[in-house]
Amino acid sequence: MKSKLLSTVVLLSFISLTFMSCEEMKDMTDVSIETTLDVDVPATSAMAVKSSLKSTSEAVYPFEGSAIIDPTSDSDIDKYKKKIRSWEIIKLMNRVKSIETPATLIKGELIITDEETDDVLLNEEVTNLELTTEAVVMEITGSSWTKITDALGDLHSLKVTLKGDVDKPGVVILFGIGLDVKIIANPLN
Repeated sequence: MKSKLLSTVVLLSFISLTFMSCEEMKDMTDVSIETTLDVDVPATSAMAVKSSLKSTSEAVYPFEGSAIIDPTSDSDIDKYKKKIRSWEIIKLMNRVKSIETPATLIKGELIITDEETDDVLLNEEVTNLELTTEAVVMEITGSSWTKITDALGDLHSLKVTLKGDVDKPGVVILFGIGLDVKIIANPLN
């Protein structure tokens, strides 16, 4: 009885495998990896006053900084870089890692460009935010990430630029950018 049951299970398994397409068998070996591509972006506000962004007498001090996110610098992504089937962006986080003097961000802009093509992939703004250590400047989820996932799919590096104006001169800020991603790779590809 046991041997008959075992024979039946083996036979049914063999039959189901023969009717399974090669693509379905490949899908069974997919590997899902979640990781964070992160980079620090240093910036210092100017010592000279810039004309106000608003038509008031408020003085503003511009800052700008940029850094590169290289997707292949992540060991998991590098390991599967030629075998990645899809990219999904879960969220993008921009926070203050350190700041010498708390300040108010009058207006700030986060720009992500494809390092290879110079195409702008994302441009987000924020206004009137107190900047202190660990303050979250932006948290973006559920956005249309198509342009960024296409660039990452081609393993292009991303240039992250932060610029804007604060209410104080000479403010030294270290921003931390984290791009939480999920990749599906297949070692059999």
